[in-house]
Amino acid sequence: MKAPRWIAHVDMDCFFVAVERLFDKKLMGVPVVVGGEGARSVVTAASYEARKFGVHSAMPMMQARRLCKSLIVVPPRFERYREASRAVFEVLREFSPVVEPVSVDEAYLDLTGCEGLFGDWESTAKSMKSKVFERSGLVCSVGMSTNRMVSKIASDLRKPDALVIVESGSESHFMADLPLAKIPGVGKKTTRLLEGAGFRICRDLARLDATEARMRLSPLVGSASRELWQRSRGEDNRPVGQREMAKSIGVEHTFSRDITSTSEVRRILVDICEEVASEVRRKGREGQTVTLKVRLPPFRTYTRARRLKVGTQYAEQFREVVWELMQEFLDEPVRLLGVSLKLVDPDEKKESVAPPVQLDLFSEVTHSVNLDFVKLELGVDSATVRDSGRFTVQALKKRQAVERLKDELRERFGKSSVVRQRDLK
Repeated sequence: MKAPRWIAHVDMDCFFVAVERLFDKKLMGVPVVVGGEGARSVVTAASYEARKFGVHSAMPMMQARRLCKSLIVVPPRFERYREASRAVFEVLREFSPVVEPVSVDEAYLDLTGCEGLFGDWESTAKSMKSKVFERSGLVCSVGMSTNRMVSKIASDLRKPDALVIVESGSESHFMADLPLAKIPGVGKKTTRLLEGAGFRICRDLARLDATEARMRLSPLVGSASRELWQRSRGEDNRPVGQREMAKSIGVEHTFSRDITSTSEVRRILVDICEEVASEVRRKGREGQTVTLKVRLPPFRTYTRARRLKVGTQYAEQFREVVWELMQEFLDEPVRLLGVSLKLVDPDEKKESVAPPVQLDLFSEVTHSVNLDFVKLELGVDSATVRDSGRFTVQALKKRQAVERLKDELRERFGKSSVVRQRDLK
């Protein structure tokens, strides 16, 4: 008989707020949210003390302040959160080689085959929690079972500082009396549909056989009927470590005041393009379709897209395209700006306009390639692009090295640590 899998779900407790409390002890024990102060800001994260007043993430900040008069608002400092996240994930990788990050504060671990390395499963979980606290000063909740879904639900049951282990064979019993809304993916709309059909807790679905479940659930949830039935029984065969690759990367900013200055709009778009390009490089991908998102008062949202000639990782290769797409909106005040790049699927990647060239950092050799490709790689104003369509490999390699250095500096010292020369004037 095949041994059961053992999957852990680790979720940091109130992560952003907890990190801020490491730097300011006055925030301990009081209602705190992380978010902006502007009229259109929303709550990014809320402490457990704030949640007692009904405050929660994604809530408009003005509403949060009305619910809790003593609320303390702390601006987000994502560099701090990334640093804390790195410390946490270093610990998790000491317990298993298979760690699947879900976000900066959440991960799955496949502990199958690691039996006995750290004691029994309870000892393993306690050791994990202890080491995370020692290295980061942060508290996490851990759920352990034979599958992803049950582990995730378990980690959330007794927060904060939870440790819940569901033994092999008891998954269905564990799920039986839980509301169906506890199943990840079952939202308010689906819950209402299910309750209207007489399904309130997991036991209501789990008692059906497969045929009856399909007949009764298909009119409610369509093709998801079998999966929902399986989840209600505590069944989930999805592996850890295999996640669908991101299809696009985007950044958008909502402003506390409407932006009316053309120069300010351009500066913001250039900065957003830099952020998008940096994230694309970090993931080792390329993007080829760029999309601009614009919101105008009161709530008119528009998108415009254009496909580039070749895939790219560099902002200078698509920011002018973004600016061209922006032209039709420049006569109106702007409330939100966003830019995204649709990523090239590495498994289906077609040949670029130019054939791939192996680059040598110290080579002075030139290669003949398509001029459009070279202009994109080096920038249309680069003096290294010759009319004949030949270019110096060293110049291209130098451009790539500069971008990598910029990424490293921003990662270590924050986004504002590297600025363009014109921003210093």
